[in-house]
Amino acid sequence: MATVEQVPAAAVPDSQLPMRKRKKTDGDEENSYAGATPEPASKAPKMDDSTKVAKRPGMTKAREIRLEQNRKAARESRRRKKVMIEELQRSVIFFSRANSTLKQQNDDLARLLMQAQAQVSVIESGEKANAPEAVESKPAAIVTAVVAPPLPQPQPTSAEAAAMAGTLPPMQPGATMQAMANFQQAAAAAMHAAVQGMKGIPGVSLQSLATPAPGAVGVNPQQAYNDTMTALAMQQAAVAAAAAAATSQQQYAVKGTSTVAPPIAAPADSDHGVTV
Repeated sequence: MATVEQVPAAAVPDSQLPMRKRKKTDGDEENSYAGATPEPASKAPKMDDSTKVAKRPGMTKAREIRLEQNRKAARESRRRKKVMIEELQRSVIFFSRANSTLKQQNDDLARLLMQAQAQVSVIESGEKANAPEAVESKPAAIVTAVVAPPLPQPQPTSAEAAAMAGTLPPMQPGATMQAMANFQQAAAAAMHAAVQGMKGIPGVSLQSLATPAPGAVGVNPQQAYNDTMTALAMQQAAVAAAAAAATSQQQYAVKGTSTVAPPIAAPADSDHGVTV
């Protein structure tokens, strides 16, 4: 008769096995029935391979199209920004050069204006100084010639008259015409000297001074320039004519004549139209 220890475990019922072996056997049976480790309930069920293959190509193509459009838009935006920056740089360079040119022209015009104002002030001061002298001398000469009777002059002897006739040059009848010719020569020389001086100034164009700006309102620069040069020439010619008149008066006084030399008429301002 066999004992309990010699009987195999499979033939022994569970009620007769020890407690540890009984629990282990129950766990083995449960694992054998399940077949594998159970998956967690939160994990989603896997999709079929046929479904994955059908949906993946469509999604990839749409994404590639969207990415390509985004890349094109980014390239176009960068290109527009680059073009805008280049245009701004060119504008800055252009306006900087224009500003420097305008500043240089402004300085030149300010310098020319100061020179013109100085010349005008000199001419006005000279005219104011010469005007009272001319006004006072003309009435005195007229009163002496018309109202006052000629004073008796001592008659020179024949020897003295011959000596004076030999030393003094004969009076020319065309003294007024000669004075006019001298005036014209002095005016031409003054204009020539002024033109040469203007050519020596850097940055000054005689053509720009001679040609008025379109639509300009006010005094013509060429006319003002011609007036200034003509006034200077007239001043020089007036000094020369006054010296000639004084010499002729001395000659008449020495000869004993009471005739007053006629005043030299100032020529009309006909040289204003001279162009440079």
